[in-house]
Amino acid sequence: MSTILAVHQKIAMPNKKTGRPSSRAMKKGILAREAKAIGHLKSVERMSEADEPLSTVLLQLRAVEKEIAAIEKILLRHRATTAVAELMQKGDPAAADEVLSCVDEALKRD
Repeated sequence: MSTILAVHQKIAMPNKKTGRPSSRAMKKGILAREAKAIGHLKSVERMSEADEPLSTVLLQLRAVEKEIAAIEKILLRHRATTAVAELMQKGDPAAADEVLSCVDEALKRD
């Protein structure tokens, strides 16, 4: 098993019965990020109503963008790990490593 695959299996928190990534863990991470994004967006609304400086409002908007980007990464990582688990079950570890390498490269770009 490759190092990349081993790391992704730990990150994905696989279900003990199926060996696939835990949807519950993914949903929990997404809900936490959504709550943060909503909190930042509510701050933007309050700041706008209070005529806060533009730089402060823009900083909060950037925080919203970061949380949304984090949600995208969670979803991408979960889907990739699910695909890798399926490839491993089919006996194709080389394809699994290729998928994970591509995902890692995509996540580094952000």
